[in-house]
Amino acid sequence: MSGISLQFDIDDDTLRQVLEGLATRAGDLTPAMKTIGENLVRVTQARFDAQERPDGVDWEKNQPEYWATKRIKKILTEDSGLRDSIVYRESPDGVTVGTHKIYAAIHQFGGTILPVKGKYLRFKIGDQAVYAKQVTIPARPFLGITPDGQEEVVATIKDFLLGDTA
Repeated sequence: MSGISLQFDIDDDTLRQVLEGLATRAGDLTPAMKTIGENLVRVTQARFDAQERPDGVDWEKNQPEYWATKRIKKILTEDSGLRDSIVYRESPDGVTVGTHKIYAAIHQFGGTILPVKGKYLRFKIGDQAVYAKQVTIPARPFLGITPDGQEEVVATIKDFLLGDTA
């Protein structure tokens, strides 16, 4: 019979310690998820400065009439309320990034706003009252993760599991 035979000697105590540490860290990823959450909030807030979606495409511009009334010439940034409301919540097995602002969804996904009561919506542009049967808001996604961001998430978890980070 021909072939190759290999024999490995493994220090059982060292291997057991490594595997136990790995199992312990894998059971509670909270520290890694905290790091990921902090990074995702930072990157999401930077999108408001860059005025772009997670895929790098610029947000659709405001209508000229509306734009003329804005004191700050940045989309979704009149008072930074939405930008500053981005938060994360870590857990042992995941992280959630989002906002409590009720109007965030219409900006993230876009959509048409219809009146709840009556025939018209009433709002102001500058000092002028405006009435409309509907208003369509374009999608301006600010939440999301880029391919580079995905790689960073994987690297963060890998480093945590291998004990390279706290």
